[in-house]
Amino acid sequence: MSDLASFQAQFAQALASTAPAAAFARQPGFAIYRNTSLKAALDALAAGYPTVLQLLGTEEFQRLAIDHARRSPPRSPVLADYGSDFPATCAEAAVDRPHIADVSRIDRFWTETHLAADAAPVRAETIAGLAPDALTALHLGLHPATRYGWFATPAPSIWIGHRNDADLTEITVDWQPEGLLLTRSASAVSWHRAGDDMVALLKAFESGGPMGTIASDFLSHHPDADLAGLFARLLEAGALIDQTIF
Repeated sequence: MSDLASFQAQFAQALASTAPAAAFARQPGFAIYRNTSLKAALDALAAGYPTVLQLLGTEEFQRLAIDHARRSPPRSPVLADYGSDFPATCAEAAVDRPHIADVSRIDRFWTETHLAADAAPVRAETIAGLAPDALTALHLGLHPATRYGWFATPAPSIWIGHRNDADLTEITVDWQPEGLLLTRSASAVSWHRAGDDMVALLKAFESGGPMGTIASDFLSHHPDADLAGLFARLLEAGALIDQTIF
């Protein structure tokens, strides 16, 4: 490693550390660099997890974010990418409030959906024009911007309520598991409630395979599900792509 690269590595490590930083700490301007670096990380977490910030309040969120930034400082100058592991910190810090970690996962889904690569989703009119044999042989997969999850808490309802009303202070929900799907169309992120059957179908498309096999396997585990209706909802949401093209 060159002297410059070594210096840069040591400097970056010192910024993230709570230790005195040896020779760096004796430099009068070092504290400014350290504080600026920490503030950038905290600002990135606040921007990336706005719903968690609403739920915890500024003081508790800042304490949690500082702890996270100290243990897991930014590794890239692209701060929009920072904080992918913040949900684990939330889960550890709020074990008595499991919905906090679930909401943080959804906040992260939103960021990933917003930043994901563009791709042309499969449209219902395209599917409608296929012969039965062509449809069963079709290989569909998840759009790069598609994110989904099934949560043991009503985190989707909590997240949607706060997302729709930034000043919301209280929300009444049925405390039961819920699912959520996030997609992006025309540069705008949208969200859709998802039952356990839709989540199972999304998992099947994520695993890959011809449409005929996916449909058969899905119905064998969910014989009462409305496969046609679920498929239509995924197409309408722009959640799928033709994997033979990409």
